[in-house]
Amino acid sequence: MDLVFKRLKFADAEAISHFASQNLPVSYSLGFFLQFVYNRDGLCLYVTTKQDPDTVLGTIAGQIGPGGRAQVHVLAVAPTARRNGLGTILMKEFTNTIEDEGINAIEIQTRCQDAGAIAFYQRLGFEIGDIARGAYGALGDGLRMCKALSLVS
Repeated sequence: MDLVFKRLKFADAEAISHFASQNLPVSYSLGFFLQFVYNRDGLCLYVTTKQDPDTVLGTIAGQIGPGGRAQVHVLAVAPTARRNGLGTILMKEFTNTIEDEGINAIEIQTRCQDAGAIAFYQRLGFEIGDIARGAYGALGDGLRMCKALSLVS
């Protein structure tokens, strides 16, 4: 399977918003994804295949924050593409895309109850941080995690 990574454009934002909301327990508005199109510090990538360029397999969205840190706000993979390393590939592609920005750490937040996501991020080298009480409303608290990046000069 030949993967194709694309940077989010206005024309694709509605489809990516729908994809993320269908594949995560939290819904994301079109406006949420448009910030990654118009904010110069925002980055949203999504992946399809050469064989089926209209079917989204996964997406990752985040932004470059202050102090050399990037935040990943969304990482979603289609159920049919899970357990094949696509989440890891998306995170690496995101990291590679922002590496010239002087980023020294990537932060994420996931639901405290999502043991699978927590284990996934730990396998990628993220360390458990603090709890964000009520971050997901009725879905519970958030767990902040961080991964230090090694900068090569």
